[in-house]
Amino acid sequence: MFTKSNRLNGALRASSLKDLVSQTNFEDLLQLRSLVMYVVSFSGFLRSAEILELRRSDIIYKSDDIEINIVKSKTDHLRDGKTLVIAETGGDLCPVKLLQLYLSKVEIPDNSKEYIFWAISSSRSRRSLFLPTGTFRTLLTENLSKRHLRVLFLTFETI
Repeated sequence: MFTKSNRLNGALRASSLKDLVSQTNFEDLLQLRSLVMYVVSFSGFLRSAEILELRRSDIIYKSDDIEINIVKSKTDHLRDGKTLVIAETGGDLCPVKLLQLYLSKVEIPDNSKEYIFWAISSSRSRRSLFLPTGTFRTLLTENLSKRHLRVLFLTFETI
């Protein structure tokens, strides 16, 4: 009666991320945002809810790493939060450098409480970040949903 699905979700591999880096147009904000989400999630073992809840003020740059404050997590039952350290690795897959590049392109100030991963508007001529601030780059009032992130990951798995 009930059949097991033939589709198995395999683990994301570093080689898949390397392939994605080689295909990414770093001038395209949508592609860069997706790549940074994948690499930071992979490097920090972050769940979709954790990556989507990141705010700019949760990220602190050190000399050769970043500290990310995870405010709440599925495994943090007391809701004490935790600090995640991700080291600079150098090379194309360095999560620290990719995150710095992305944050410089979206121009979110260091002390901002804004989410760092937002929906992106796409047209033929440009891509714009949707922020809830009423500024030039705004249209939406919510950041990316977990469902949207899952769709991005599923799309990535088929590449």
